[in-house]
Amino acid sequence: MNVIGIGKNEWARGVPEELVRACEELKIAYQVLDFSSDLDLELTDITHFAPCLFILKPQVVEIYRDAQARGIIPLNPISAIAIADDKAKTYLALASANIPQVPTELIDLHVDSVLGYFRRNNAPSVFKMRHGGQGRWVRLIREESQVPALCEEFAQEGL
Repeated sequence: MNVIGIGKNEWARGVPEELVRACEELKIAYQVLDFSSDLDLELTDITHFAPCLFILKPQVVEIYRDAQARGIIPLNPISAIAIADDKAKTYLALASANIPQVPTELIDLHVDSVLGYFRRNNAPSVFKMRHGGQGRWVRLIREESQVPALCEEFAQEGL
């Protein structure tokens, strides 16, 4: 019997619950795997792996490798998650495939880089961290005086 392992963590909120509802509705066996704590795949019966997008911490990469070594089939390859979870990598992948996008410039989120960008464009600008979703770490900067606080806030997040 196939059993889908549904990954959840502190960033993935709604998707795991929707996957659980879909499995129940379709009568598909599942087990929820919490990536926020230690996870031992030997204690699971999963045959397939349906993780949500999340920041690829070293422990998560190890879980993926362990799952694949055990013959568990990932429904999202780690290489695809690594791209989709990183806004800069996603932008570059889409650009290389000639997919139209909102004009974007990739810069380091350090005061000098952000000030340089802001001065070149002389307009309100949106700055995002490479990771995060649901509006988290997205900031609108209207004035040059806001730049140091933006950079400090992002630096405190450590991403």
